[in-house]
Amino acid sequence: MVDFCLEKYGHNQCDINFIQQFVTYYKAEHAISWYTRDTFLYRLLNGALRTMDIETLYSMRFFIRDLDAQLVKRFKAQRLDSASLLLYRGQFMTGPELENKIVNNVGGFYSVLSFLSTTQNRAVASIYAGDGTNIEADSVLFEIEVPKNNHRIVYADISGDSVFNDDENEILFTMGAVFRIISAEKTDEHAWLVKLKLSDGNEDVETRQLELCLTNKIISSNGTMSLARLAFHMGRYDIAVKFYESLLQNSLVNAELILMSRIQVELALVYYDFQQYEKAIECYETSLQIDFNDYPVRDLRFIKRYSDLGCAYLANRDYTKAGKILSIAMDIIEDNPEPDQTSIETYAKIVADFFRAKKRDISILSLSERVNLSVHQFESFLEKYPNSLSLGNDIGTVYYVKGNYEEAMAMYELCLANLLSFDRYDPRVAETYSNIALVHFDVGRFDMAVEYFSKEIAILKRIYHSNHLAIAGANKAMGISYYLQGDWKRALACWLKLLDIHIYNFSNIHSTVDEDFMFIDRILEEWGYEEFSTDLRGGKHTDSFYDMFPDIEPDEKAFVIQACSQKSGEFKALDLAQFIDDTYYELTGIKKQNGDDLIRSERSCRLDVRTWAAKFEANSQRPYFERHKIDDVVTHRKEFINHFLTHKGFYYTITDGETSTWNILTQIFLKYNYM
Repeated sequence: MVDFCLEKYGHNQCDINFIQQFVTYYKAEHAISWYTRDTFLYRLLNGALRTMDIETLYSMRFFIRDLDAQLVKRFKAQRLDSASLLLYRGQFMTGPELENKIVNNVGGFYSVLSFLSTTQNRAVASIYAGDGTNIEADSVLFEIEVPKNNHRIVYADISGDSVFNDDENEILFTMGAVFRIISAEKTDEHAWLVKLKLSDGNEDVETRQLELCLTNKIISSNGTMSLARLAFHMGRYDIAVKFYESLLQNSLVNAELILMSRIQVELALVYYDFQQYEKAIECYETSLQIDFNDYPVRDLRFIKRYSDLGCAYLANRDYTKAGKILSIAMDIIEDNPEPDQTSIETYAKIVADFFRAKKRDISILSLSERVNLSVHQFESFLEKYPNSLSLGNDIGTVYYVKGNYEEAMAMYELCLANLLSFDRYDPRVAETYSNIALVHFDVGRFDMAVEYFSKEIAILKRIYHSNHLAIAGANKAMGISYYLQGDWKRALACWLKLLDIHIYNFSNIHSTVDEDFMFIDRILEEWGYEEFSTDLRGGKHTDSFYDMFPDIEPDEKAFVIQACSQKSGEFKALDLAQFIDDTYYELTGIKKQNGDDLIRSERSCRLDVRTWAAKFEANSQRPYFERHKIDDVVTHRKEFINHFLTHKGFYYTITDGETSTWNILTQIFLKYNYM
């Protein structure tokens, strides 16, 4: 933590002095006092919690644990929950934040991922709220009711530990407090009174999930593993891999074979979701080799791992090995005279996974005869476990892939009938909606497909971080549905969200990102750049960036022309975004503050260039390509070519001959929904 803070704040002497004091005097029992000091520590911690900055949270994990432990200790000693409390908090909120989180959500929940400071003194809170004269943000005074006998969320009176005046009567809540919004009343043009009530945890599943997220995944005996899981849950695959690999390099972990095997399995799941199937296979096989020292190869405990490993082989298109591994899992289940529900669900998943892969590649022969013989057993499975969403979805998938849409829909509707007995944010519920959408898509009912893809996305957003790849797949499917209806505007919106998620996960330079830009180009060509410009700029109800600053656009175009004329070929959209940023602040005379975002995003700049009919093409005179035979270029070129050859079913192609015709896409989004 100290090294991290020095790296981040080492340029400021006051911060350096504070860090040196922290190193010299910090003790766990004084965590609250250190937290309340007016330094970067308070801002850094709560900022990381609000934005889920995993790397910062990892660096500060020991301080977070100490602070939470001290709050728990005081909560138990003070017994504040023996009576109800009325607390206050004053703060500024921007118009969009206030509207989205509070005003339009009355009756819903307001969650606070960071530690939350409140006071029993309304006058003190009113000072922090301001008087409503700030035109850039609204003054908000929160009035918070805390019922007695609350044993769920930890809070404590820290007046005696705070470096501030005791008159503030400060009550500090630990991470993850969730409140029901009772009312939001506008008291002045820029001032609001918002009444909240601390949730009792039994009102809605949303509350439980929001509160448990951090406390379960950060405050645990193994901080590194907990944060790796949190990073995976949020779709930060690169960070999750970093944490898991650091654990594997730990000598203490290497001495614990059970833990090492568990880490390999979890790392395999990360690699699989990250579409790095060969690495996922390697991790699964390593975990199995570790456990084979203590258990026989055909032990029941390995069924799911064999299933997951076989699925990874299917995704990697190694169908021979997939068949062998999945056959082992099926043998283990069939040899068990009384398989439990989990085993039967795994068996059905294996068959469904095979059919999903076969829809993508009809040449698959491994397991074909065996899975066809297994299909007739499915009905008996469902009779035994009629409320199993997994069975219903997998049986429906088999019917769907075989083209029996009525039978598939009957299975999915049966799943819907059982939803009342499930958590409405269960991933299997989202899978059911996705499966129904796929049936509607295949039969050409694109409006119905959009409806059910929307339901799927709504659930996935509650389960995962907004940039999780599962949400990307659903957005892509919905975008294609809009595209095939000729609804270019909504199709583009879906694809831009998809692009954001892929850049977030894969970086700007990645084949998946390039594919997104190719399809965005296709949408814009179908829509027409002129119509796009009119609809998204001139036709808007609010002014665009260029409407507000018309002098910047000509300079921007001139900058692009000049940059693209250079032989170095190093012009990037980020260069354009930085140029606009500098021009904006020079034009307006405003001083940019540390941490402020770019005025115009990199993605918007890239689309600007495309709407001016510019193209991103290779420059044959670039120095890099003059050395086109160097090893790394050859390797990446082969990977690039192999990618397109193995994914040719996802791209429009033209037949040979004098009268060429288009080969219509049949697998445009199955890549995300199935493998």
